[in-house]
Amino acid sequence: MTPVHIDPGDDNTALTVGICIGLLAIISLLIAVVLYRRQKGKPAKSSTSEETDPDPNVEVKDYAIPVNQLQSVYKCFSNNVEETFQAQFLSIKEKSEKLSIDIDTGIRPDHRVRNRYKNIVPYDYNRVKLQTLEDDSDYVNASFINGFRCENKYIATQGPLDATLGEFWQMIWEQNCSTIVMLANLYEKNKKKCSQYWPDGQEVAKFGKFSVQMNMEENYGSYVVRSMTLTMDESNCVSASRSVTQYHFTTWPDHGVPATTTGLMRFCSAIEAGSQDVNVPIVVHCSAGVGRTGTYIGLDILKNQIKVENQIDVFETVFNMRKQRIDMVQTLDQYILLHTLLYEICLFGETDFPSEEATSRAQDLERLEAEFGLLEHSEPINASQDAAFSEENSVFNRDPEVLPYDRTLVRLLSNGDDDSSDYANFGYINASVIQEYNCIDTTIVTQGPMATTQCAFWRLILDRSVTAVIMLTDVDENSCDEYWIDELDTQLNIGHVTVTMTAKDVSRPDMTKRQFQVEVKGVLKISVSHIQCNPWKATSNKEIANQLLELIAQSRLLRRDSLPIVVHCKDGAGRSGVFCALSNLLDRCRIENKLDVFRTVKDLRNTRPLMVRTLEDYNLVYETIASCFSDQSLYANV
Repeated sequence: MTPVHIDPGDDNTALTVGICIGLLAIISLLIAVVLYRRQKGKPAKSSTSEETDPDPNVEVKDYAIPVNQLQSVYKCFSNNVEETFQAQFLSIKEKSEKLSIDIDTGIRPDHRVRNRYKNIVPYDYNRVKLQTLEDDSDYVNASFINGFRCENKYIATQGPLDATLGEFWQMIWEQNCSTIVMLANLYEKNKKKCSQYWPDGQEVAKFGKFSVQMNMEENYGSYVVRSMTLTMDESNCVSASRSVTQYHFTTWPDHGVPATTTGLMRFCSAIEAGSQDVNVPIVVHCSAGVGRTGTYIGLDILKNQIKVENQIDVFETVFNMRKQRIDMVQTLDQYILLHTLLYEICLFGETDFPSEEATSRAQDLERLEAEFGLLEHSEPINASQDAAFSEENSVFNRDPEVLPYDRTLVRLLSNGDDDSSDYANFGYINASVIQEYNCIDTTIVTQGPMATTQCAFWRLILDRSVTAVIMLTDVDENSCDEYWIDELDTQLNIGHVTVTMTAKDVSRPDMTKRQFQVEVKGVLKISVSHIQCNPWKATSNKEIANQLLELIAQSRLLRRDSLPIVVHCKDGAGRSGVFCALSNLLDRCRIENKLDVFRTVKDLRNTRPLMVRTLEDYNLVYETIASCFSDQSLYANV
């Protein structure tokens, strides 16, 4: 999408304050109007099965935000969530509760077994009707949803049940759908959220009178694309077949939001590029077919509103969807996510580029500086850092500017029972979980251990069964304490944790490899590899780049069974961020032959503050990536 020009440097304080005050006044007035009408006892207008808005007198268009004001409004709202985002979302809930739209078909006793959740059923007026089933029913838990100035662009539906798999494919066939958007996993938190409606591998699966064959399955990290052939088998008739493509986003938790935005943005772009026939509905489902489903459909509607009207109205869009299916956009976080995604689309524009452009991009220093400046305008949806800011934990933070977000904080699994300072608050460590591109491997980024956090560091290694530690700094009092005894077979005892160095390799002057045995109370015992290397001591950026690439290659050899590795420097942000950014960029490039340094770093910063801390760090990421393509032997070894 072509970026809409918003100048992030135009920080007119008076204008921003004026806009915020004005918007807050409008919101307060609208809420007051709603409450006043409720107190007056004005009844909600009764509705027929075709009617969708029982309360047309409540004006919602004042919530529209012009694109050129979006940055100021979004920042204002983000700083006052309770009176802005939350007030709007509660108002939508209140208006939705007044709707009186028939749901008689969905709650019929013989149809209840076809509903995954008893409180989520389609409205009668816009439900998808099947041709008659064997029990003379036409019911499926699915609703037509309008797009932007386009009727019935989507079908929002629940994740199929075992008993409705045939009906699901019948709906796909009868509506001539060629695109399925899946936003849930089959199991989430050990609960079944959706029955599998596609075959494993190249097998053919039968669902009633329909057969489904897998043609191709491609994994793009946060999502999977499956190309399938759907065949209807009719007795005494020639079978007919159609192609169906499923786009499956795998990293969106139920009732929540993705940890970062970029995977979802790429997912949406892939669907837009692959959906050729605009005259047939796109099937969208999660588990219930309302929360994640509503958020995805709402985003698509609002992106089109930007193109046509140069403004967004999230409030009206969400409420309109709720007039078509119950509880579309189910949580406050999902409502905020819509604003965040649209804010990023307008402010950042398209930052993806083919890998062949890496060298030319790395040489455009003015562009890189502008990109790095934009990073300041991105924050995670939930930026709370309560654990790190607490008085009892503050002493365990090396750098007061690099504090883990609560939602990505690594929490130690058990508390110690020792009264020493090391165990004063054993549940906390300044460490964050960083998701890798493939969404299977995990990296934990932490600060250089201090004397008071050594026990917590090694407990982290034990708790998470860490296979390797990558140390990107030297041992000194300002950067990192020596958290082991550098003599073979000599034990370091900290509380109940015992650490023993069992092997050491100093054959290379720029890299030291060690092997440690870590145990607690003589019961839990693991072996962990340790590589210490400080590429920043090299005399040129080319040498730094070469050492970083080799470290990444070494770390991949040490990963086992999707267990995490730990990366640390002094602050767990600057150098560690460079390492993680390069690892993710290279992984994606192998699969997609595309790069996006800006969004890769942005996502890292959304999981841990100040990752890739300086402009010099940012330029180094570009320069290292460029070196991979100027010297293919380097890339081949990573």
